[in-house]
Amino acid sequence: PLGEFLSVIISGMATGSAYALLALAVVIIFRSTDTVNFAIGDTGAFGLYVGLYGLVIGLPLWLACVLGVLVAAGIGVVTERCIIRPLGHGPKVVFVALVVTIGLGLVLQAAMGALWGHEPRSFPPLVEGWINIGGIPISMNKIAATVTALIAMGLVAWFFGYSPFGIAMRASAEDPIAARMLGFKTGKIAAIAWFL
Repeated sequence: PLGEFLSVIISGMATGSAYALLALAVVIIFRSTDTVNFAIGDTGAFGLYVGLYGLVIGLPLWLACVLGVLVAAGIGVVTERCIIRPLGHGPKVVFVALVVTIGLGLVLQAAMGALWGHEPRSFPPLVEGWINIGGIPISMNKIAATVTALIAMGLVAWFFGYSPFGIAMRASAEDPIAARMLGFKTGKIAAIAWFL
């Protein structure tokens, strides 16, 4: 019973790490553009399906992953440039942008269903193998996901707290007009945030 409990805890930490990475994407966009992106999960899923398609057509795993990440990042930039930026900035726009990103998520879900169907698919593990900790088998893939999430969270905290560009992103979200007056390129900052 104790071994099963620890196994569930470790598995939960790995799953939670994946959710933490999605939440991190929401934080990056919100801290830099004052917009909540409810399509972030669907954008990531679309990139994942592109990566799976890359595997189907024979790309190596690493290249399929890069392709998926670049497609998801590209969707983010296009969303910011073509949908969010034309809305403008202000307290009323925050709600409109929220509704728009929910709609974008529905469009992406429909596109994924039309292109790849609605059956669940699994992505091959990026890190193969298992290790035993106290007699409990733990997937190396889950450990890698947890470590990646912790490193990413630390880097983002440092980035927004101490790096000049991270501080510029926060300033741009807080008051884009004042940020522009100080010489910040708020459009470029927003595009980079949505790309990340």
